[in-house]
Amino acid sequence: MGLDRHVHSHHERCSTIFFCLQIYESQEWQIHRWKVRFDVKMEVAWNAEQQYKRWGMQHGQIYADD
Repeated sequence: MGLDRHVHSHHERCSTIFFCLQIYESQEWQIHRWKVRFDVKMEVAWNAEQQYKRWGMQHGQIYADD
C-alpha cells in the first residue's frame, strides 16, 4: 500500500526509528477508527515525519533531508 511504502522510506532516513514509529502508531488507531480517505492517511504520515523533524531539531539531531 502507498502509505506503507511512504512510512518505510521515511524510517530508512530516521536515526531514531522507534520514536518515529511511536508517532506513527499513535495516529494509527485514528486512521482505522475514522476509515478516512487514502489522501488523509498520507497526510497523517507526512505529519508524523514533520513531528520527527521538529523533535530531531529540538534534540540537536543531525540527519539528511535527501
